[in-house]
Amino acid sequence: MLSHNESILLESDNGERFTVMEYCQGKLIPPGKTNVHQIYDLGRATGKMHRLLNDGTLSIKNSPQFIPPSRKQRLAHWNSVWEQAKEAGKTRLLADIETQRRATEDINIEILELLQLGWTHRDLWVDNLLFDDNRLSAILDFDRLKYDYPQLDVARAVISCALDDNLDISLASAFIEGYSEERTVIKGYLTNSLKLLWYMESTLWINANMDQHSVPPARFAKEMLWLAENQKNMSALLGNI
Repeated sequence: MLSHNESILLESDNGERFTVMEYCQGKLIPPGKTNVHQIYDLGRATGKMHRLLNDGTLSIKNSPQFIPPSRKQRLAHWNSVWEQAKEAGKTRLLADIETQRRATEDINIEILELLQLGWTHRDLWVDNLLFDDNRLSAILDFDRLKYDYPQLDVARAVISCALDDNLDISLASAFIEGYSEERTVIKGYLTNSLKLLWYMESTLWINANMDQHSVPPARFAKEMLWLAENQKNMSALLGNI
């Protein structure tokens, strides 16, 4: 990234933050198709990005962009979506919506409220990543950068790069191995990251009209379904990483 006055995060006259990047060699990788070397390098780069964004140069905010709603609020949402799908005659969607409701009952929301805050990319999926052979060559599109939970980036990168038909645990572990070179990682770091991502994004992609999703939203809905279905056994599945 190019800098101005030693800063890589620039600001427009309207107060919008942006970055300017040089041309980067590389190509996009389809969702779930990265190899272990690529995702390891992505983990390392993500950790470095978080370290630089949160080195004290940028001021902290009083609250994150995403404030987890209460369980009661979220359950009311899923009940409403279920009714909408039923009234529209979309009975094939009801089981998926019910899965989201059950996962909402199971999740420990209190854990999410204790996660570390910081400046976060907030859109770290495969369409914003370039790879040159086994190396990450660029992270793109910082337009959604906000003060939030950096673990959202961890979860979004892992679920986007490592979930094909199922989550490849070796790829998830490789990401965390690379990330831990730059940032401190405790037990359950990825587990809680994925739960937070699901709690934030599930209402965006699982809805009464998801049968009309185009390709990217359909992919995100697939991720949310997998996360909801595996909510209760997430820690055991990941080996508590």
